Amino acid sequence: YKPLFDETGNVYAILDVVIDVTSQVQANRLLEENQEFIRKIFYSSPVANLVYVGKEMILREANEKMLEIFGRDASIIGKPVTETIPELKKTDLFEKYSYVLESGETYQAFAQYIEFIKNGTSYFGYYDYTYKPL
Repeated sequence: YKPLFDETGNVYAILDVVIDVTSQVQANRLLEENQEFIRKIFYSSPVANLVYVGKEMILREANEKMLEIFGRDASIIGKPVTETIPELKKTDLFEKYSYVLESGETYQAFAQYIEFIKNGTSYFGYYDYTYKPL
């Protein structure tokens, strides 16, 4: 509401502007619902999933299965993988990630030997993985 004044300073009318934002609110709610749906799929997947962001490989998202493979907890999310899982520097994972980031092409590896440090103990396994640009 906004009062309108005449030349003498007296209010002679009230300006009331109403804008129907129903469709915007509904669209935002639908977007939030869809984001939550996708988040549930990502985090409840029995397959290890993660999302890296940028050249620094900031770990934006990782589900429980991925954290289990890494031998880490959720405190690594939001941090560069090079700092939180330094043993990966011995692999070509960062080189392959950079390739995908620059080329925009998907990269897949099969039965890739990778060593992790879990609870202070060296652990190795063979992993299939895919780097897919988003």
